[in-house]
Amino acid sequence: MSARAPIEHGRETGRRALFASVPGDQHTFGTIVIEEVFARGGWVTDRMVQATTSLLVERVADEWFDLVGLTASCSGHTATMPSAIKAMRSVSRNPHLCVMVGGPVFLTDPQMAQRVGADATAPDARMALSVAETWLGARRREARYG
Repeated sequence: MSARAPIEHGRETGRRALFASVPGDQHTFGTIVIEEVFARGGWVTDRMVQATTSLLVERVADEWFDLVGLTASCSGHTATMPSAIKAMRSVSRNPHLCVMVGGPVFLTDPQMAQRVGADATAPDARMALSVAETWLGARRREARYG
């Protein structure tokens, strides 16, 4: 699947992303795909397997990330997302941390992203890369020009 997103050699963006399945969700295929697409897009990426809220909070407190991407395979795992996102934002080394969410549950109800406190969602990994870059570009322009 990642072969569909060609490697952009020499395009190191300096942007860092952390990907994980939402705490409690056992499906990790989505995080593998999204991490690969972002890495091929020039991002420095990391992925957590079987993340808990406390482990996610610890990571964003210890390291700078421009973006945290959480995937959910079903709505049963979204109940803890608002508190997990709020906790990550409260300790993040990046005061403008972008949180994106994805997975089947957000395909059927894209408005759920806003309800759980995320900044964005996208229907697939390639679109997620585009949305993330647009969102972060807008934040950087906003920071420069007030």
